[in-house]
Amino acid sequence: MIGCANGAETTALLALGWTVIGIDEDPDVHEKLHALTDEASRERLTSVVGSAAGQDRLPEADLVLTRSALLGEHATSLWPRIVEALRPGGILAARLTEATARRLRGWELLSERYTGATLEVVARRP
Repeated sequence: MIGCANGAETTALLALGWTVIGIDEDPDVHEKLHALTDEASRERLTSVVGSAAGQDRLPEADLVLTRSALLGEHATSLWPRIVEALRPGGILAARLTEATARRLRGWELLSERYTGATLEVVARRP
């Protein structure tokens, strides 16, 4: 998870049995996540206080979920780190600008929907 916001996606993934690494700049978000999760789920949750753009490397993942990290000023520098982190066949669920969406050539698009100037996409890494 890049950007945990209110914790809805993180807690849903934990409820489905995923191991989640939540990266968010706001320490209060991490406190809220821990309060929302039971002890068993907390064992599968790693909280990282900071920005994804500030990480030298993102951990390997089968799924990267982000709402806005690829919409902002760090999209260009963050994109290669997300691709590197995603295992082959891994899933990206994100909101993208048109420019960033062009980088999905060769990816399997599982779902796409335009909402204004952004594309909400779920895509499988080759």
